[in-house]
Amino acid sequence: MNNGNKGIPYLKVFGDWLIRFQKLDDAQFGRLVRAAIAYVCNGQVPTIDGMEGLSFDYLRPALDNDKSKYTEKVEKNRRNGQKGADARWGNDSERHSSYSECHLTNGENSQEKERREKRQDKGDKREDMNGADKPRKFTPPSLDDVESYCRERQNNVDAARFVDYYTANGWRIGKTTMKDWRAAVRVWERNEPKQTQPANRYDQIKKLMEETTDD
Repeated sequence: MNNGNKGIPYLKVFGDWLIRFQKLDDAQFGRLVRAAIAYVCNGQVPTIDGMEGLSFDYLRPALDNDKSKYTEKVEKNRRNGQKGADARWGNDSERHSSYSECHLTNGENSQEKERREKRQDKGDKREDMNGADKPRKFTPPSLDDVESYCRERQNNVDAARFVDYYTANGWRIGKTTMKDWRAAVRVWERNEPKQTQPANRYDQIKKLMEETTDD
């Protein structure tokens, strides 16, 4: 008897079968029950006819319904069991990781552990040194970035003029590429005149830039 995915390992037999199939003799009733068992357990469709065939056709929808309910129940139990296992032990990768860490910790002696920790410390130091050697690439801010920073600083710097000025000269401070635009905003903030004369300072910077370009 096959209890795999094709069927279920049992047959529901109800007392009213004696009334529903009372026209069948004992031999016919026995063959009907045998055919029903084979159908629900391994999906085998019986080759019977006559009264037995008609009786099986009558039973078949109920048998299919039982098989469907059993399959759903098995799948639900499987999912619940998996959830319970995951909640207690974690998933497969977590269980493997926990086992590996436990095995390594319990299996190494103090000298091996010390050497491993030293190697790890050296690797961390090399990564820190490599990271320190790589300068960050400057990314010009957007107008919204500058406006937001100026609002945060509560200064009188004209964000649009700031962006236009440094966009025109390639975001450079002298001949050097700018590294920190926020610092440049703070310089402008210190050099800005009172709120009543914001345009004059911009004109002075623009004029100085034009004179530098002409030279």
